[in-house]
Amino acid sequence: MSLPVGAILAWLCLQPATSLADDEAASAPAIPRPVTQVLEWLPPDTETVFVARGPMEIISDDRQAETQEFESYMESLPSSLYRVVDKGRVADQLIDLEVTTAVEGSRHFRASKGLGLMPYEGCQILVFHEKSHAKLSDAMKALFEDAPRTFELAGRRVAVFEEKLEDDIWTTYLTMPRTGVLLFATHEGYLRDMLKRMEGKREKRAFPRDLPEWKHVDTNAKFWALRHFDSKSAKDDPTSPLSPHGAASVFDAEAVGFVFWWDPDHKAIATVRQLSQNDEAVNIAISAWNDPAEGLIADVHQLEPGVVEIKHATGNPEIDLHYLFLLLAYLGHAIAL
Repeated sequence: MSLPVGAILAWLCLQPATSLADDEAASAPAIPRPVTQVLEWLPPDTETVFVARGPMEIISDDRQAETQEFESYMESLPSSLYRVVDKGRVADQLIDLEVTTAVEGSRHFRASKGLGLMPYEGCQILVFHEKSHAKLSDAMKALFEDAPRTFELAGRRVAVFEEKLEDDIWTTYLTMPRTGVLLFATHEGYLRDMLKRMEGKREKRAFPRDLPEWKHVDTNAKFWALRHFDSKSAKDDPTSPLSPHGAASVFDAEAVGFVFWWDPDHKAIATVRQLSQNDEAVNIAISAWNDPAEGLIADVHQLEPGVVEIKHATGNPEIDLHYLFLLLAYLGHAIAL
């Protein structure tokens, strides 16, 4: 399947970190401090997180469509909802501003009504460099003045935008709860939980330190992601390997989680690790991540008991797009074309 750049990119959504307790810090992964803070904000039932570390610039749709580098695709994954809000007007307001960290947390993935990106509950968090704060504040003022609807949520002013994308109505909630921090959420309840957690009202955290996935992801890479499969929501999620109604090639009742990382400074190898105790886990991965007809040939091997590693050498734009399509599906963001 040949995937045009536009089809992928059109669909893609601080204050000092609080200290961990001594016992938690000793076993927690070595995550950069700005990302650690954002992880504390995510609701505890968040299933997927994707992190992109800057610096990154917000670029126009025209420039994005012309760019076919894998790094550009990675930057767009956790920072894309502004492109589909209010027919791109938000994007116009943010052009050339520098983002230092972009994180997306998401959950409750479900099938789309027709073509396009699967709906989900989640939020994209964009943290901007301080040199962009003044222009960002001016842009937000103009956007709130012209927003179709605004309301108060957890003590914060929120602008609401609705767009019909293919057969689904997408509602996006935009707010700036702290200087230089923008939130683009797809679900009011998810955003409410985040805003409360930002004020320190937390009990559990998303992706607790004892998850086995933390042992297998490089959180110092420029781009990384983690998904801990949620059995409670799997029945409505065609991307979950726990769902018998999903893709037959990836069904695995013993799947636990999935991690990904890629760093452009380290040999341009994209790495995935799938955690499962299934005796057929390697064969399942080979079936999912290899498509010889499209030139996608991944290195799939058993890394250790319960862990399958998949490596992809980036650099061919068409093959990279096909790989990106598969990666999105594994993260819960499948696209029906």
